[in-house]
Amino acid sequence: MEPGNHLEEFTIIAIPQAWDLEPDKQPECCIYRVPRNLRNLNEDAYTPKEISIGPFHHGKENLKKKEELKLRCVQEKELKIHHCYAKNFHEIIKEDFVKMILLDSIFIIEHLWWTKQYPEEDNIHESISDILHDLILLENQVPFSVLEELYNFAYLDLPNHHNEDKSLPQLIGIVRFGEPKKVKHLTDFQRCFLLPQNRKCGRSFERVPCATKLSEAGVEFKVSKSENGGLLDIQFRKSALLEICPFLNMSWLLSCFPCFKCLEIMQPVLELKSFVIRDATESVVRNLMALEQCHYPWEAYVCNYIVLLDHLINTEADVDLLVEKNIIVNWLGNNKAVAILINHLCQQIVEGNHSCYFDLSEKIKDHYSSRWSKLMASFTNLYFKDFWRGTATVVGIMVLFFAFWNFLRPFVFHT
Repeated sequence: MEPGNHLEEFTIIAIPQAWDLEPDKQPECCIYRVPRNLRNLNEDAYTPKEISIGPFHHGKENLKKKEELKLRCVQEKELKIHHCYAKNFHEIIKEDFVKMILLDSIFIIEHLWWTKQYPEEDNIHESISDILHDLILLENQVPFSVLEELYNFAYLDLPNHHNEDKSLPQLIGIVRFGEPKKVKHLTDFQRCFLLPQNRKCGRSFERVPCATKLSEAGVEFKVSKSENGGLLDIQFRKSALLEICPFLNMSWLLSCFPCFKCLEIMQPVLELKSFVIRDATESVVRNLMALEQCHYPWEAYVCNYIVLLDHLINTEADVDLLVEKNIIVNWLGNNKAVAILINHLCQQIVEGNHSCYFDLSEKIKDHYSSRWSKLMASFTNLYFKDFWRGTATVVGIMVLFFAFWNFLRPFVFHT
């Protein structure tokens, strides 16, 4: 280098890419190159002669003949996947379609695995919730069979220290009733989790009275304590004594004085599971209902449930009652918004003249249409609407009784 020349000489060094380096051994590493000292003993013993699987022998000329066989198998699998969608995706080339399905499936499995293993990660909880919501949208699905095959391949052979079920359904946390039902995808899985135990379908029922009117007619709304069944399980219970003697219904008294617990058996009960309504509820329910309209028109249980709920909720007052009874858990903050939401969900929904709540609706209507129920509804509304009105009524009855007794007493004692 000449004096005064401030340019420096540089030596160019080629840095190998990470792909070119031998990887560090990871715990899941299980596929190896046969060590050279072993391979030299018998090259043929370690070299495929018909078909290459994986990257080590990929592209070798003598093994290319069987690539057609692999392609045929892939095409058959691809065709099965294509048949799961109600549309032909000609705009997506074959290689991209397979790559897309594989990439999306692996992402779903890894995401579900991550949320199961690390539920305490609060810093990513919001992002996880958003993604999980998208994973149950009807148009955002891959066939469940693909997910299950990939999951079984990747995870079922992992050490099981607690003898727990490590299947994909168990990972998702939606295993109920020991059902052998083969689900189609994650939207279908979500529906399966909600299904009622009694799936007997009758005719589509006519409108039943709203919640406030049923309450006035003596029907008590209660949250189901049963661990069996899903959200769609609803029961209407009435004691045998009340069936014989409907005038013994004490709901008018319990509406004002709930401390009389011993009288609870003397009133009919409509028992439902708590329904939590949050921001994402409308989207989730609409996708489940859309699935039933397309794939389960004769078993539209979610649609049946929303139709029944639409009958029970006419106004904000009905929601007020159901929220008070904890039948509806309102995370929207506005009961009127819940009423509007439920009433709008049924638009453009067809039940196919079948409903799993036909028998239930008949029982409700029989009770509500009886003369005693109508009389008690008027009686309750006029005299036992709340604690103060009920107290005033009881005091008035006592004053009337004592006044009548004072009137009769001279005649009774004189006699």
